Amino acid sequence: MAQSLDRPKESPSQTAGPYVHIGLTPNFCGIGGVYEDDLGSAMVNERTKGERIELRIRVLDGT
Repeated sequence: MAQSLDRPKESPSQTAGPYVHIGLTPNFCGIGGVYEDDLGSAMVNERTKGERIELRIRVLDGT
């Protein structure tokens, strides 16, 4: 049986430091109340123009 893998949280970049990470995604980092939603969490909404497409892909990492 395959083991359950929890998705790790994003880690801050070594060059940008934790401030960019915390500033852009505070809800994801466990700091609530800054933004209703983290920046970039919704890429499209009902006002987004253009044709909607759906991609179904499979990624193999060779392991």
